[in-house]
Amino acid sequence: SVIKNQKLSFRGFSNKVLLRVFSIKKLVEDDAMNDELHTCYQLLQGRHLDMLMENTMQSLKQVFEPQLLKTTSWHTESLFTFCNSVIFEMTLTTVYGSILLGHRKTFITELKDDFFKFDGKFTQLASGMPIELLGNIKSIRLKLIKLLTTENLAKFQGWSEVVQRRQD
Repeated sequence: SVIKNQKLSFRGFSNKVLLRVFSIKKLVEDDAMNDELHTCYQLLQGRHLDMLMENTMQSLKQVFEPQLLKTTSWHTESLFTFCNSVIFEMTLTTVYGSILLGHRKTFITELKDDFFKFDGKFTQLASGMPIELLGNIKSIRLKLIKLLTTENLAKFQGWSEVVQRRQD
């Protein structure tokens, strides 16, 4: 899309991708909301980024230490799977905070599995391939949206500034 239309604006491109991949129409139709959303990304720069990086290091410690303390019951896992799991949980914890759910591990595992399935089809969706041709990706997308609704996000404690602002 970018190569075919070299004068395409980033906003126009991102709106097309949002519509194709996530079926989000509201940002395409509401320029004020789109502008407000893009100002949230300033919270990923400068002092805000420094704080986010500090929280990332704390999250890494929280996620990784329990794995290291289980020296008596080590289990084998492929390195790629292990790293994916740690990075996903660390990122989730950094951005959305700690999960207050009783089924924390189940929630994270389910979210991670669905995220990676969806991510595997992302380029096909972004290129304009109909979602109906991609197996159960439409239901996985709906499940991810449901898992990240306001009600479920309320079960997290310690949101990052960017999530707080986007939620507002």
